[in-house]
Amino acid sequence: MKNEVLKKISDTTLCLKKGELVRWVSVIDQGWRTPKRISITLAGVEAQFEWFIAIIGRGEDSFPFDVQVIHAASRTQSKITARCLLFDHAHVSFAGNAKIEKRARASDTHLGFHTLLLSDHASARMIPSLEILTHDVRASHAASVDRLSESALFYCASRGLEEDDARGLLARAFLLQDAPLPAVSACTKLLQTV
Repeated sequence: MKNEVLKKISDTTLCLKKGELVRWVSVIDQGWRTPKRISITLAGVEAQFEWFIAIIGRGEDSFPFDVQVIHAASRTQSKITARCLLFDHAHVSFAGNAKIEKRARASDTHLGFHTLLLSDHASARMIPSLEILTHDVRASHAASVDRLSESALFYCASRGLEEDDARGLLARAFLLQDAPLPAVSACTKLLQTV
C-alpha cells in the first residue's frame, strides 16, 4: 500500500500491478495555467487507486487538469473525488474519463467532482465520462457546481451565527465532506483562511 499527500498536481503516468493499492490526497491552493495530464492504469487483478483532491482557488488561479483511469484487469477499483472552493475569479477545469476494458469484469469505478462558487466571477467546467466495454461492473460519475444555499445561511443566522462565520463554516463543511483523515489534517491550515 502506498499513501501520498501531494501539494501540487503534475503530469503523471502510473501503472498499478496485481493487488497494489495507491492512495493520494492532494491539497492545492495555488493554480497553474497549462493543463496537467494524469493517466492511471490498473493493470493487475485487484489493483486499487483512490484520490481525494481539495482545491481552494483565489484571485486569478486556474486549475486545468485531465484525468484518465483505465481498468485493464478484473476486480480493479478506482475512486477519484474532488472538492473545490473558488473565490474571486478562480477557475477549475476538470475532464475525467474512466475506461473499463473488456477483460476488466467485476471492476468498480467512481469519478466525483464538486465545486462551490464563493464569488459571482468564479467558474468551473467539469466533464466526467465513462467508457464501459464489458458487463458485470459498477461505474458512476457525478459533478456539481453550486453556490452557498440561502436556506443554509438563514438556518445558521437563526442559530446566532454572523453571516461571515456561517459562510466559513458551510464552506469548510463542503470541502471536507467525505474527506479521508489525511486530507482533513492537510486542509486544517488552509481552512483557517476560509
